Amino acid sequence: MINLGEAQEQKEHGGAGQIPPKSLVKVRLEIRKPKKADPQDAAVTICSSGLKGLDCEFTVVSGRFEGSRIWENIFLPPAMQSIQLTKGQEGVCNGGFARCRAIIEAARGIDPDDPAGNRNINSWFDLHGLEFPAKVGVDKPKAGDQYVNNNIAKVLTVKDEEFKTVMGGGEVITDEPLPEIPAGAPAGAGSVASGPPAGWGQQAPPPGDSDAPPAKQKQNVPAWAQ
Repeated sequence: MINLGEAQEQKEHGGAGQIPPKSLVKVRLEIRKPKKADPQDAAVTICSSGLKGLDCEFTVVSGRFEGSRIWENIFLPPAMQSIQLTKGQEGVCNGGFARCRAIIEAARGIDPDDPAGNRNINSWFDLHGLEFPAKVGVDKPKAGDQYVNNNIAKVLTVKDEEFKTVMGGGEVITDEPLPEIPAGAPAGAGSVASGPPAGWGQQAPPPGDSDAPPAKQKQNVPAWAQ
């Protein structure tokens, strides 16, 4: 049993995407097959740094950007790590635990201020297939990048004014400008126009064994884990 009620409440992180920054969309989380799995937990990937986390794919399920995907690692809490953590790594791991808490609160309709809410999960696979509203950010591009990548800046919960609208399939798409790729990028690369760009689905995902999302399951277990 994993009690996500022990996690701190999430903090929004910023970033410098092809979905305009600060847009609100509904996403589905899928746990991808680890490239290097934790022998004790098939859902958990061990990164090159030694940190344990979940290799996650977030797919927009409705609206103008339906089908757009975002790839991120969610790192497990410090108590579940097996290496000596730096202060920075400890912060990242606490942030990952808080992110998991927010996902459960959003999917189950739990108020973050309600201490009695059931935030328990039986395994990390309980997060697989959950749908929830999210605020989208963008990573700050570097010279040489070909794309400007989105990230999940915040999971919306019932405390957020737009929660019901987005959870019901609505969206809030901002007109925030997308950052330009710095000079020094390869020929043909540059600023990304707003709106869904051609070739969005061709953006290369981060390292992993699965290039495509697992088939949708009735149970919260990805096809590769069955």
